[in-house]
Amino acid sequence: QVFDAPAIAEGTALNNAIVWLNGYSEVYKTADADMAAVLVFRHHGLPVALNDDMWARLKFGDEDKLKDPTTGEPTRRNPFVNLKPGDKDLLTFPEGGLDSLIARGATVLCCNLAVMRLAGSLAKAESIPLEKARQAMIASVLPGVIRMPSGVFATSRAEEAGCLFIRST
Repeated sequence: QVFDAPAIAEGTALNNAIVWLNGYSEVYKTADADMAAVLVFRHHGLPVALNDDMWARLKFGDEDKLKDPTTGEPTRRNPFVNLKPGDKDLLTFPEGGLDSLIARGATVLCCNLAVMRLAGSLAKAESIPLEKARQAMIASVLPGVIRMPSGVFATSRAEEAGCLFIRST
């Protein structure tokens, strides 16, 4: 199953993936290794696949009105990874963080066009050379996330490989 995430949408793609994995496990007794969850973060959904440093630098929480799950203030960290006990999760399932899904075997892809678009925003916001901003953006992609030429390409390839499509926004 491919979950297309062109927007953060409060982590809808993550919730959809967990619901899908848990549903098959409940009904068919499948193990995670029997499943193929593919999440594609593209366009405005890309920040879900980026580290805390980039969330702080580009203030993604302001744009999407996302609160830090611990403090309730506008988030300066990625609220979809490294969930802490006591977090007021955006996610329906406590095991639904991006890092948890990767650990369960989900394939996570992100749009390199969106990465490079945000590099332009970073260069402008911090008055740094574009190449330095590009390097910083590439370094901010979370471990286990694979950059693809575009999110459209990634989604198409997942479908060609046999995945069914769900738009997760």
